[in-house]
Amino acid sequence: MARIETEQLSIAKKLGFADLKTFRASLKTNPKLIPTSRDQLVEAYKGYIAQMQPELPKLFGLLPKAPVEVRPMQAFREKEAAGADYLQGTPDGSRPGVVYVNTSDYQNRTLTTVESTAYHEGVPEHHMQISIAQTLPDLPIFRQQAGYIAYVEGWALYAERLAKT
Repeated sequence: MARIETEQLSIAKKLGFADLKTFRASLKTNPKLIPTSRDQLVEAYKGYIAQMQPELPKLFGLLPKAPVEVRPMQAFREKEAAGADYLQGTPDGSRPGVVYVNTSDYQNRTLTTVESTAYHEGVPEHHMQISIAQTLPDLPIFRQQAGYIAYVEGWALYAERLAKT
């Protein structure tokens, strides 16, 4: 936490803030960081994933067969769901993986976490890791189809930073 807060404070000072408290408060009220529509929120996710796609071959030798799509979250899930989540596709790529974006109450959300969440849920993380695992013939079925939280989420956190290199 200390390392992360030191990095945050450095960013805050570069932007003219004296401390993290005022910097964090500004992130919640800056109109440039608040989506103006549900569509803008979805398009922001699509944009980050689209710009990451051509970078994948530079970072990885094996890429997923299944494409990834970004869609608004189903209305029945919005109220209780996270800001975004991932639903895996099929191993043969006939059904894409989907990053579902929660667009409810968009005017009370910010765009500050969209980039890292797009990388976390889409590429280079959940979509890529899960889609590739589904197609590895030497993995036992339970490893191809099951998710192990420590591995999947640990890789996701690493991938968020990897995407920024």
